[in-house]
Formats: sequence, C-alpha cells, structure tokens
Amino acid sequence: VRVYPNPATDFINIAASNISVVSLFDISGKEINSFTIDGDSRYNVSELKSDNYFVRVRDLKSQAITTSRIIIK
Repeated sequence: VRVYPNPATDFINIAASNISVVSLFDISGKEINSFTIDGDSRYNVSELKSDNYFVRVRDLKSQAITTSRIIIK
C-alpha cells in the first residue's frame, strides 16, 4: 500500500492491490472519514486544515493493516 504525495494539498492517491477499507484520522486519533476502495483510488483532502493525519488501509482479503502519516499543507 502506498499513500502519496506527501505532503499533499488537494488529493492523496492510495495504491492498494485489493478491496480495502481506508480510514482517515486526525492527529488526536479522531476518525474523520472511512470508505471502501477497490484497488487504486484518489481522495480529496482540499477541505482539510493544514496538519498531520493518519491514513489506515485494511486489506479485506488478507486483513493486513497499513498506517501512514501524511501532511496536508
């Protein structure tokens, strides 16, 4: 799983090989959004305030979880 670009301003790209659940958290751990993707996806972050965030991707096939820290400018 890859989450890019980092830092981001308008969109983040999420590269995943299977159907996955993506969750976005603020720095305090509050979940901002959660959605399902099937392979590669793009998520609009333009309305988020400049800060650090965490993106958790859970592969529904293998149940593997990947967490990435991203910076929104």
